[in-house]
Amino acid sequence: MRGKTAICLTALAAMLCICWPAGSADEVTLEVLNPLGEIEPPPTLGINPRLPDLHGKTVALMDNWKTGGVFLQDRFEELLKKKYPDIKILRTTKPEGKEGGGRLIYSAEPWYPQVAKAADAFIYTIAD
Repeated sequence: MRGKTAICLTALAAMLCICWPAGSADEVTLEVLNPLGEIEPPPTLGINPRLPDLHGKTVALMDNWKTGGVFLQDRFEELLKKKYPDIKILRTTKPEGKEGGGRLIYSAEPWYPQVAKAADAFIYTIAD
């Protein structure tokens, strides 16, 4: 064991002698780089400005076809009507989208303008 330790120490000393700058008084500066490659995302903006309040507004609650979606809509409707008694709730279910897209959020583009015309605000309810 002592022989291996001596060999390792001798090799380390030799590397230091070879790599260490002899007689150099200059400081060595190392720059450490982040390999993650983080990129700042572009700023995101809403489609329309946020409403100041929901009094007298129509809010669309869209169910995403998940099992618990109806119960989540029930609770949203209850809470919204409690806070805004004059609110109108439009309960919707996302239609079947384009072929291969099923009921995914991006697959029913023509449907969204219809909801936008019928409601002042929109809540996409996702539940299981």
